[in-house]
Amino acid sequence: SRLQNSENRSFGILYDGFKLQALYQELITEEERSWHCLVIIFTDQLFGTWDENDRRYHARVSVYGFPSIISTTGIVEAPAKPREFYLQKQWGIDAVTLKRNFGEKFIDYDDTRLTEVMKGYCMQALFFNILGEPFCEDNKCRLYNAHWQEEVINAQLAKPEFCKKHEMLIDDIRKHRLKINY
Repeated sequence: SRLQNSENRSFGILYDGFKLQALYQELITEEERSWHCLVIIFTDQLFGTWDENDRRYHARVSVYGFPSIISTTGIVEAPAKPREFYLQKQWGIDAVTLKRNFGEKFIDYDDTRLTEVMKGYCMQALFFNILGEPFCEDNKCRLYNAHWQEEVINAQLAKPEFCKKHEMLIDDIRKHRLKINY
């Protein structure tokens, strides 16, 4: 059965990301609920956000705000795996074979690349906190809002880490010690 197979992990409940954020917000002090503090909650819980267009929840890696929440389970489950992965899964190919065939094309539980990928999502939280915009349209930038696992790998693990625009912003922030008036 699925529960007896250690290769399968069940992520359980899909929490509402904004309700979870509101719950966590109650745990942080009033002082920390501002642009002056960056509070990031790391969780292995899977959460999503409601999409009015297709009237369903979508699993997410992150929700940015006060606090920002980043899910390790979300990194594995939310961005879509390659289409061929799902086709082979429908054909009844077992999980071990699928991981062998596609393992480099997606982030998995206990993946050695997970920590490095998490750093990019932390940078998105930082950019949300500083500028109010966590994402970049350049798919080679760590701030890219990836929807596919291969996009996550490309944006988070390739060099250079940031696009020219965001590299310059980071340099400005370092030089000026973030002199932003609120």
